[in-house]
Amino acid sequence: MRNMTQLVLNDLINIDKFRSKYNKRVMARFNTDWSVGEQRRSYLDMYTNDPTLFRNWANSTYSAQHITRESEQDLVLQFIKIQQPDLWLLTQAVNIQKKEGHTFRDPIFDYDDIWSANYTDIPELQKYVNLLVVKWKNFSRVWRYVDPNKVKSIPIYQILPKPYHLLDLEFPGFNKIKMRYPDLKRVINQPEWKQALSGVYGVYLITDLSNGQLYVGSAYGEDGIYGRWCTYLTSGYDKYENESGDYPNKRLRDLVRKRGIQYVKQNFQYSLLEIFPKNEMGKSNALTRENYWKEMVDSRYHGYNAN
Repeated sequence: MRNMTQLVLNDLINIDKFRSKYNKRVMARFNTDWSVGEQRRSYLDMYTNDPTLFRNWANSTYSAQHITRESEQDLVLQFIKIQQPDLWLLTQAVNIQKKEGHTFRDPIFDYDDIWSANYTDIPELQKYVNLLVVKWKNFSRVWRYVDPNKVKSIPIYQILPKPYHLLDLEFPGFNKIKMRYPDLKRVINQPEWKQALSGVYGVYLITDLSNGQLYVGSAYGEDGIYGRWCTYLTSGYDKYENESGDYPNKRLRDLVRKRGIQYVKQNFQYSLLEIFPKNEMGKSNALTRENYWKEMVDSRYHGYNAN
């Protein structure tokens, strides 16, 4: 994929032309994740797993302080962060028709009814939706921009060869898996991925990209690698793992309790070191090679392995 950092948004989208044609301002909205207590809402998670909830939140009308986020005078370019640091995907290009269009409820947060705008898609810009990636850093708490000069100058990073949600859906082979949390979450339940990962035992590596700490583990349960990784993607660690009557996941458990699952979502990368057939010999080999790899990468002393 070609790097396009030399281009800016106005090179693709003539901002003044759209302002004049629709007699509206053009807003770039960089939708930012948020937390309430220990619960966290991720726009990338919603985009991947609940598109209706994602669209409702992306076009929500008011902030918690009842400050208007967008209105009938806006054409809105909706972006979500897809990768650290500061890569954002264009997920919608919409023309707001009614600010208080409809209400919705969040299934996690106990909010009152939330207003979301009614809108129509901007036909000329749909060819960039789910394909255009920009590089942008919010230098303050401001995450939506209407200043034409600022919107025009947003740097373009790349245009994807196919829509983001369709990337990497084909299983690449066991030796090519090296995926950050959001990317693995997006593909793991695809039929080809599920079939491949549930059909083998193996030894895997988790890398904390924020500090280089490593965790080596083995998977030899009924659902193989797939079952273990699904547990990690849900909880950050396996709450019920037991090895020789001991609990081996202590450091991962303590990390999640201290930093929350969002830390895992932002920083963890998953890869496979070795795979084995699903039989007793494969289970024995997985356990033996797990200890080998712990020694090789020194993850007991410079990582998250406690056993």
